[in-house]
Amino acid sequence: MFRIRPECDGSHATLHLEGRIGAVAAAELEQLCRPLLARRPALQLDGITFVDAAGLACLCRLLAQGARPVGGSAYITQVLRGCSP
Repeated sequence: MFRIRPECDGSHATLHLEGRIGAVAAAELEQLCRPLLARRPALQLDGITFVDAAGLACLCRLLAQGARPVGGSAYITQVLRGCSP
């Protein structure tokens, strides 16, 4: 299961993410995040429990386009090391 709870106020945007990021969730996340990229949205990752290859590719693209990772477990920190600088 995957859930996104957007929080936007003025020029700031935060997407609170919960659950597993697989291919379907990655597509949903990218679709929701794309119009927010100019605001450099924060991706709150504390609720993420699993990321597959499609989810990692999505997160890497979003981070490369200006999204900012916030929080997350040691597992998520390790997963995000798979993103090229």
